Parts: sequence; C-alpha cells; structure tokens
Amino acid sequence: MRLNGHIDLGLFYSRTDITIPIRNEDRQEAIGWFKSIDLKPDDEITIEVKKKRKKRSLNANAYFWQLVNKVAQKLNCSDQDVYRRLVKDYGVSTTLMVRDEAKEAFIRAWTEGKDSSGWFCEDLGHGVIRAYSGTSTYNTKEMSRIIDGLVEECKDLDIETMTPDELDHLKATWRQQ
Repeated sequence: MRLNGHIDLGLFYSRTDITIPIRNEDRQEAIGWFKSIDLKPDDEITIEVKKKRKKRSLNANAYFWQLVNKVAQKLNCSDQDVYRRLVKDYGVSTTLMVRDEAKEAFIRAWTEGKDSSGWFCEDLGHGVIRAYSGTSTYNTKEMSRIIDGLVEECKDLDIETMTPDELDHLKATWRQQ
C-alpha cells in the first residue's frame, strides 16, 4: 500500500510519536489494508518512509529520445546503443558483491521482463557487479542529470539542442507537474 502525507512529530517525556496523517479519501483504503493483514496490537511491523519526488514529464522523455536519435544518426549506430551508453555514463546504478555461482541468476533477475534496454549489468570482476536501472524509474533530478550529459554530447557533435533558457524552462515544467 502506498500513502502520501506529511510527518508530525510528537515529543513526549519517554518516547517520540511519529504520525503521518493521510487524506480523508484514503482513509477507508488504509483501514481495509490494515484489516486485511490481520494486524494485532502487539505485532511488530516495518514501515518504509521516503521523501516524495516528482516524476519526470513526458516532455522530458520525448526530448531525451529526440536527442538520442540525433546522436545515433550522427554516430551511425542504434538509439539503443546510445541509450545504454548514456545510462552507463550518467545514469543510476548500484554496485553489489555477488558470489560467482549467483551472478547469472542475479543478472537474469535484474534484466528479465524490463521494458527497456537500460536495465543491464556489468561484471567488474572479483564478485563485483554494477547493475544499471532504466530511465523509466528516474526522478526529476536523475533525469535532469542524464539529459544534461546528453546535451553536452550533442554540443560536442554539433547537434542543435535547446538553449540553456529553454532547457531550464523544461526542467521547471517537470517540477510543476
């Protein structure tokens, strides 16, 4: 279950209470979910709290792929080749220690069923694997970084891009959505 809210801290003499009020329209769903897991008062639970980040807009995605295509044409390679290199150079990755006998299974699990070729792994040797995430999971900050890298590469290849002001406006638009 996923709920959005703001944190309230209650400081007391012997404890601190953290409350996350939820919207009234989410109340019934939350109560139903807690009832469905048969939660008892003494049960220990785990709750994960993350800062909410705005997702990127389709405008950012469309601009990204337009530039990827221009780079691919200029370098005479596929869009996917350019995309993977950008993900590797500017994208999101996780470095993990994996036993040799588990490497193939991990790589298969990481890449299987993903909607993009941005999900791939690199074997760095000595049991170390770097796992890359596709841009479909990126937040505004992460997408901004990969687009900035792509724009720099376009400039190096004499490919026309948005002006810095237009790019700033596009980024500001993502944050508002």
